[in-house]
Amino acid sequence: MNDLLRILTHEKRETTANHRKKNNKQGSGKIYTDRGCRNNGSHQAKASSGIFFGRNDPRNLAVRVPGKEQSNQTGEIYAIIKAAEKMDQEMNLEIISDSLYTIKGLTTNLERWEDHGWIRIKNREWFQEAVAGLRTREGNTTITWTKGHANNEGNEGADNLATAALDKPEVNHVQNNPPGRVTGAKLSKISQVLIYKALLEEDPSPETQKAEANITRIIDDMMSEWKIAPTPEQIWTNLKRNRNIYRTQREFLFKTIKGIQKVGSFWTKIPNYEERANCSNCGQTDSMEHILTECRIPGQEAWNLIGELRNRKYSGWTKPTFGCIMGCTSQRYNDEDTEENPPIKAKQDSTKS
Repeated sequence: MNDLLRILTHEKRETTANHRKKNNKQGSGKIYTDRGCRNNGSHQAKASSGIFFGRNDPRNLAVRVPGKEQSNQTGEIYAIIKAAEKMDQEMNLEIISDSLYTIKGLTTNLERWEDHGWIRIKNREWFQEAVAGLRTREGNTTITWTKGHANNEGNEGADNLATAALDKPEVNHVQNNPPGRVTGAKLSKISQVLIYKALLEEDPSPETQKAEANITRIIDDMMSEWKIAPTPEQIWTNLKRNRNIYRTQREFLFKTIKGIQKVGSFWTKIPNYEERANCSNCGQTDSMEHILTECRIPGQEAWNLIGELRNRKYSGWTKPTFGCIMGCTSQRYNDEDTEENPPIKAKQDSTKS
C-alpha cells in the first residue's frame, strides 16, 4: 500500500493514469540534440537548444531556452522537450545526445528522483516536463549517448543550431502539466530528512530568506561596480575556499550574508535588551550595512585610508558598496592590474564546456 501513496504532492499537478495506445503506426525517427551557452555558470548566462533531424531538414530547430535558469544543463533538457514535441507522437523515436547528465536524469536516476518527490533536484521542473512529454508519446522512445565533437554529422549539426540560437530572442514557454507528470514523494521511500528539506523549500526560514536577499544584493552590486556576475554557488564556494583572508574574516562574511549577526532586530526579540537594536551613535535601527558603510562612529575613516593606499598604484577607486563587501571573496586581482589590465573577471565559458 505504501508504494501507492504519495505525499507532498501539488494539487494542480496530480498524476493521472497514462493509458498508452498500441503503436500500430510504422516508421521511426532519429533526432540529435545539443545545447549552447554563453557565460555558463554566471548570472549573465544565456542558453539555447539545437534539434537536428538531418541536413536541410525543415524540421531542424534552433531556439533559446526560456526562463531564469540559463545553463548548459537547461539547454540539454529543453532540447529533449522540443525534440519530443517535433516528432510525430505515434512514431518510434531515438534521441541522440552527448549529455550524460540529461540522459541519466531521464533514465537511471529517474525512479529514485520521483520516489523522493524531486526534492532538492536541480532543474527538476524541466526534467519533470521532459519525462511527462516522453511518457505521453504513443511511440517508443530511446535515448542514446554519443561523444561530442567527434565529427558526427548529427551531433555537429545540433551543436551548430544551438550556437546560432544564442543570438535569437528568448521565447515564451508555459510549462504544462500533462498526464505523465508525477509529483510528490512515495511514502515508502520518504525519510524525515527529505520531508524537512521539502518543507524548507515550501516555506524557507527567515535566515534563508535573508541570505537569498543578500546574495541578490551581492550579484547586483558586483555587476554594477565591477562588471562581474557570479552565481550564488560561486559566491558560497569562493567564500569557503578563499585563503587570502583569515578564517575569522570568512566567518564574519558568512554570518553577514546569512543575516545572523547579533545586531539590529536581533535584540528586539530579547526582553530588556531592546535598546541594543539601535545604533548608539546615530539612534537609528542598526544593521550590518549601517555599521560597515554608513555610521559616522570612529572607524569608518578606514575606507578613506584604504582608498589612499590603493590609489598609489591603481586609479578610480571608490568606496565599496555593502554588496561588494559581502562578495569580496569573488573578486579577483593580480599584481599587474592597471587600467590597461583590469581585474580578472568571472570565467566566461565558451559555447561548449
